[in-house]
Amino acid sequence: FCIRAPENSDAGIDQILLSIRDNRPVVPHISEYQFDLTIQQNSPPEFVNLTEFPSEISVGDTLEFSVEWQDPDNDAVDFTTSNPPSSLNFTAYSNGSVVAIPTQSWEGQITFRIFDGCTTTERQRTLTVNN
Repeated sequence: FCIRAPENSDAGIDQILLSIRDNRPVVPHISEYQFDLTIQQNSPPEFVNLTEFPSEISVGDTLEFSVEWQDPDNDAVDFTTSNPPSSLNFTAYSNGSVVAIPTQSWEGQITFRIFDGCTTTERQRTLTVNN
């Protein structure tokens, strides 16, 4: 038994027939119900300007950046980040705005994620905080 998520090549309408039969010996009974299952295509969301995210900042400076994305299917998109240390004072808002005011030097990657309810797109950006 194998289960997988539908792929875009699976898009279409399929008829599903459910048939239930009881095992009464004298008068068996069958109930059936039929419905259409529609599988729609879904393309993943894409970052538009993440390659422009700054790679360096100095301690005490303020980094303000607005991450932009698009979803080819116009699905609602959730935006999240992970991996920034507390010394970066990094805040990411659901609209894509990010603000960082670092208090000490650091170098590492910040992960940016967008999710359209079906597909996640994830990218890492390296940030260096200089003294």
